[in-house]
Amino acid sequence: MDLTNLKSIYKFVQNITTKQKVILLEPISVMVYLAILNFKTDGTKINIYNNKLHFSDPDYLQGISRYIYGTNRNDIQYLHNPILRCIHNYDIDNESIVSIFNFSIKGLKKLKKMYHKDCSEVIVHAIELYIYLIKSFLDGNKSEVVEKYKLNKSITYELNKIWKNEEIKIINDILLQCNDNNDNENYINAIKNIINTKHDEIENLNCNI
Repeated sequence: MDLTNLKSIYKFVQNITTKQKVILLEPISVMVYLAILNFKTDGTKINIYNNKLHFSDPDYLQGISRYIYGTNRNDIQYLHNPILRCIHNYDIDNESIVSIFNFSIKGLKKLKKMYHKDCSEVIVHAIELYIYLIKSFLDGNKSEVVEKYKLNKSITYELNKIWKNEEIKIINDILLQCNDNNDNENYINAIKNIINTKHDEIENLNCNI
C-alpha cells in the first residue's frame, strides 16, 4: 500500500471516529426511510451519520458498522424533531404525505418490535411516542400536536422548500410499488438515489444554522 492510499484511509477513519452528533435531519427523508424500513429484513437497524439515515442490515457486520459510525440505540432520539417538523410542514389533505406517514408507522412498529425483543424499554417508549404523534396527525389532530410541540419556525420553513409536491408524489408511488412487489431492492435504491440528490441542499442549511 502506497503512502497516498494510507493517508486517505487515515483521513476516512479519523472522520468517522471524531463524528459529531447530527445537527439536522431532513423531515421527509426521515419519514421516507422509516417507511422503507417496513420493507426491509427483520432486524434492520438505522444508523445516523453525516446528517443522513442509513440502513444497517442484520448480518455479522451490523455491530461493527454501528460501532465504526458511532451509532447506538440512543440515536433514536434524533428522529423526534424531524417527525415533528414533518407534521408542522404538511397537511392531511396531501394524499402522498398521508400515504408516506402510514408506511412510516409500519416501519416504526417493526423497529419497536425489534427493540422490544432486546428489552430496550426506553427506546420502545420513544418509538411509541413517534407513532402516537404521526397517528394524531393522521386523525386530524395536527393543531394539538403543533401547539404542544413547538419548533424553530425559520428552520421549518427552510426545510419545507427542499421538496416539491411532485417529488413527494414520485416517492410515494415508488413506495406503493414496494408494497405490491416482493423484490423491492431496486425500488428502495431508486428512492435512496432521489433522497441523495437533496443532501447538498440539506448540508447547506446545516452550515447556516
